[in-house]
Amino acid sequence: DTYGENLVAQLVGSKTWRLFPPDQGQYLSPTRVPYEESSVYSSVNFVHLSHNSPTTLSNLSLATPYIVTLHPGDVLYVPRHWWHQVYSNEFSISVNTWLEHPGDNEARLGESIVRCQVAQMIKGVSKDIRDLILNPNEDDLTESCIEGLTEMCSIISAEVNNENREQTKYKKPNFVGDFKILERSELVLPESKIDPKDSDNVDSKPFYNRLVKLLNAVTDPAVIKQAVNCYQSGS
Repeated sequence: DTYGENLVAQLVGSKTWRLFPPDQGQYLSPTRVPYEESSVYSSVNFVHLSHNSPTTLSNLSLATPYIVTLHPGDVLYVPRHWWHQVYSNEFSISVNTWLEHPGDNEARLGESIVRCQVAQMIKGVSKDIRDLILNPNEDDLTESCIEGLTEMCSIISAEVNNENREQTKYKKPNFVGDFKILERSELVLPESKIDPKDSDNVDSKPFYNRLVKLLNAVTDPAVIKQAVNCYQSGS
């Protein structure tokens, strides 16, 4: 997630979380596809690890996640920008709430710029490709007009400027009582079942793959950070 801190309470059953620090995102094959506002996904197949390429597993072996299983009554604090992969061990119910974090408005401006980019890039592509690029809850993006999207950038930019002037104060989480600090773990990885030659040469959807590559390039965090700086300096 690109902004906010998260508190997750386990009510029924159990869930196992793998959390990765922000600086380990480079080992997780990040992608903005399928596109969903404020979400950055990993291309790693965590469900079937052996179905990843040797290169993907080699990169993943450098990661040191924090692994924890939540049971009823447990509450997990997920810091801003921490990667996470979650699975239920049984029927389970959990609830969460988001906490504002300093810099969230600037991150929202970045996400608004990303939204403008994606909206323009999916124009004119077939429905089949569009369905692969967009998360189902983002179908309305195809009907969004660029005027409305740019207006949203302007509104959020004004909020960022106002926040900087007023030096808005945020309350940091204060942990008291019985809590546990997680320790790093090592992933146990299988051998890849994919032939390196196959993973390098097979290109069953060439246009889709080119589009994803381009989309990830123009929405790279370094690119968007620079775009936010340019947008703010010109406003």
